[in-house]
Amino acid sequence: MKKWFKQVLLGMALVVGFLVVGLGSPAKAQAEALPHFASRTITYRITTKSKAYKNAWTNALKQWGKLGVVKFVPATGTAKPDFQLGAANLSDNRSDHYDTTQSIVENSEDDIVVRYKLSLNRRGKKSGIKRTAMGAIGITLGLETPSKKANSALKPGKKAPSKPTKLDKKNLQKVYKGVPY
Repeated sequence: MKKWFKQVLLGMALVVGFLVVGLGSPAKAQAEALPHFASRTITYRITTKSKAYKNAWTNALKQWGKLGVVKFVPATGTAKPDFQLGAANLSDNRSDHYDTTQSIVENSEDDIVVRYKLSLNRRGKKSGIKRTAMGAIGITLGLETPSKKANSALKPGKKAPSKPTKLDKKNLQKVYKGVPY
């Protein structure tokens, strides 16, 4: 082949490569304007009496808190928490793993989450409640479910990590960039 033709092909390959990396990275997808809390300090209250569900929520909060991006603090007194975490009989459909009720201020520049109520489904499989609680917290913090190839605690399927990964931390940092504690 002629030298100039090889250079044109190489140049086109580089442009396509930059477009794929720039537009298709999991970190970039996570950082687009997603709803998030107005502060990195997030209050919570666990309302379930069940030891198994209480442990699942506590473990999930602890694992996400270990990343150092957001801080979880128990709500005190009658103050309404940012997160109300519980368990409920949602449906007979075992695919409904949890239910979410949210309050969002949509008139601001960014969608600011005011309050979330999360309930794990008591009618689902008990073996998956820790993973479900982990995913529910990550999604309500503002992260999106990544592709099956991404190494994330929110990854669909049974082979997802049991705790948040470096990718989750990176994406959470992007969502909460500029948000005060």
